[in-house]
Amino acid sequence: MYLALLAISVLGLVWTVRSLVRAPKPTVLPRPVFGSLTNPMSRMLATSKRGRRDLAKDLRRAGAVHSIAIDNYLATRNAVLVAWLFFTVGLLAFGLVEFGSWWLWPSIVGCIVIVGLPRVYVSIRSSERAKTIGQELPDTLDFLAMMMSGGMTMQQSLNQVVSEFDDTHPELSSELKLLARQSETGTLDQALQSFAERLDLPEITALSAMLRGGNRVGNSLVDSLRNFADGLRTTRDETARERGNKAAIKLLMPVVFCLAPPIYIMLLGPAFLELKGFVEKENRPGGALAPTVQNRQADGRPRVLQAENGTASIRR
Repeated sequence: MYLALLAISVLGLVWTVRSLVRAPKPTVLPRPVFGSLTNPMSRMLATSKRGRRDLAKDLRRAGAVHSIAIDNYLATRNAVLVAWLFFTVGLLAFGLVEFGSWWLWPSIVGCIVIVGLPRVYVSIRSSERAKTIGQELPDTLDFLAMMMSGGMTMQQSLNQVVSEFDDTHPELSSELKLLARQSETGTLDQALQSFAERLDLPEITALSAMLRGGNRVGNSLVDSLRNFADGLRTTRDETARERGNKAAIKLLMPVVFCLAPPIYIMLLGPAFLELKGFVEKENRPGGALAPTVQNRQADGRPRVLQAENGTASIRR
């Protein structure tokens, strides 16, 4: 029961973090999970500035772009952690468990799991989402270039891309939707800079720099967008070939240690068994490998040897 309650607590925390990360609409401001107590509860346990900054960065890459997302995450984690500590202490106080090493270690492991597992989930989620956006970027740039070549402005093209790719490319569409909204309320340069900082991808950073430079100079970005999309596809193909070449090297050790021994046993096993049978047979009396027997006794008389067929023979 003790471990079952720990599993339920951890699964509930992961589900809550998942709901915080996967916000359906980035333009809708999420509510504090504990109301006015959210901020104090988020600071209940000390968190370093670097850890808080890295967590906020991973949450933004995972889709939780609002500043309140980190307070919701930390408040939920701290609430589950404190509830787990109160639960373990309550079991000890009411005498339901006896104090000892078996009780102490599950409590420590539970605290580590509650603190570490949601953080690992957020990190994995942010990496997967960034990878998905990088894969969806070339098609989006081609469509954006087609819209701009038809006479639309950057803002109109972004809105059209968002409406067209909302179902097929939801991750990138949500980021472009936020980009379009920020460019409407502020400037396009600031929106592009925020877009690059939020995702922290090399291709997004290069795209943002190209768009900001073209916007300042006033040059046509259609050819630049198409060339950039072709470059991304070429880079993706080269990366796929590189991974394919590395796969052969990575499979070498499993083949040597897992596949080669059974093959050796199958090929050399029958020969070894035949060799073993031959050695056992020839080591018997009268065999080619049998030890040499003295032909005469100690008194000089010939030794009488009993043959297998029952007849006697004398060796001189």
